Amino acid sequence: MLVGALALVLILIALLIYLIVSRTSRESAARAKANAKRKQARPIASSRVASGVFEVGGRETPITPKPAPQVPPQLQDFTLFTIDNIELTERQAIQAIYESMPPPHPIQTQLVGGLDTPEELKETVVVDAGLTAAVLRTVNSAAFGLSSPITSVQHAITYLGVTAVKGLVTQAAFSERSPTGTPQQQASLDRIWKAARYSGAFAQMIGQEFALPRLSVVATSALLANLGDVALATVTKASLEDFDDNGTLLNRAKQQQEKYGFNSFIVGGALAKHWGLPPELAHSIASSGLLLTTAPQDYPLPTETLQQKLIIYIACRIGDAIAYRKIDDIEDSGIDDSNNCDLFWWRQYLDAGNLSRLRELFKDAGFKRKANRLINTLG
Repeated sequence: MLVGALALVLILIALLIYLIVSRTSRESAARAKANAKRKQARPIASSRVASGVFEVGGRETPITPKPAPQVPPQLQDFTLFTIDNIELTERQAIQAIYESMPPPHPIQTQLVGGLDTPEELKETVVVDAGLTAAVLRTVNSAAFGLSSPITSVQHAITYLGVTAVKGLVTQAAFSERSPTGTPQQQASLDRIWKAARYSGAFAQMIGQEFALPRLSVVATSALLANLGDVALATVTKASLEDFDDNGTLLNRAKQQQEKYGFNSFIVGGALAKHWGLPPELAHSIASSGLLLTTAPQDYPLPTETLQQKLIIYIACRIGDAIAYRKIDDIEDSGIDDSNNCDLFWWRQYLDAGNLSRLRELFKDAGFKRKANRLINTLG
C-alpha cells in the first residue's frame, strides 16, 4: 500500500517536471520567432531616414524635414498669364498689336535659322549696305565707348562675337522697317535691345560652360525673348513707363497685366508666329517668363529642356540688370540676393535641372572676369 502511494507521487512529480520544461521550450521558441519577425520587419537605416527616422544606438531619432521655401509676398498673389487664360477681348488686342508691326526684314529668317559661324554672318550682312552701316554706327557710338573704331562687319564679329553681332543686326533690321517714333519710344527701345544683346551673349557664354547642346537655338531664344517688349514699345505708348530704369521683370509683368490683361511674353510669342518664325522659337518666347511664378512641381520638363529654359531665363535677367539697373559687375546681378523675386523660383529649379553648380559658376574668378569683360564690351 505504502509502496503504491509512493509510486503515484513519483509519477505526478515527473509529469509536473515534463509540463514545466515543455512550456518553457514553447515560450522560448515563440520569443525566437517573434524576434525574427521583428528583425525582418525592421527597415534598413536608409529607408528609416527616408521616412524621417534615423536609428542611433538603438534609439529612433526623428529628422526634421527641410522646410519649403517661403514664397515672397510679392509673388504669392501673382500669376503670369499665358495665351490659354486670357479672354477673347485680350486676344483681339494682341492681334491688333502684332498686325500693326512692320513686316520682318528678310534677314530675320536667316538669323533665327542659322548664321552661326563668323563667315556665314559676315557674308550675309555685308551684301546689305544699310544693315552694315547701321551695325557699324551702333558699335562705334558713345554707348560702346571703344578706344578705336570698328571698321567692318568682320572686325565687329572678331571683337564682339557672333551672338552679339546677330543681336545688333536684329536690332538694325527691325529699326530699318519701323517708324522712328518719339524720343521716349526710342529710349525705351534702346534699353530693350540692349537687354536683348546681353541676354543672347550671356546665354551663349553660360551654355558653353555646361556644354549645352543646340547652343545657337538657346542663344537666339534669349536674344528674342523680349520681342513682345519691342512690339509694345513700338505700338503702345502707354507701355513706355514699363521700361523705365530700375525695373524688374515682376514689376513689368504686373504693370502690363493690370493695364492690358496680358503680358509681353504672350505678345512676343504671337508676333513670332505671325512673322512665320520657327514654331519652337515662338513657343520659347511665349513661355520664357514662366519661371517667374511657376513652382517646379507645377512645370515638369525633360532635363535638357529645363536646362535650356533655366539658362535662357537667367541670361535674360542679367540682360535686364545691365539695361535697366545699369550694373557693371556680374556680382550685382542678384543671383544670390534672396530679395530678388525675379529669381526666387529659378533657384528652386536648379537642383531639378542638374544645374546647381550654376551658383558656383558665378563665384568662379575666371568666369567673373569673362562676364565683366562682356558687360564692358557690348555697350
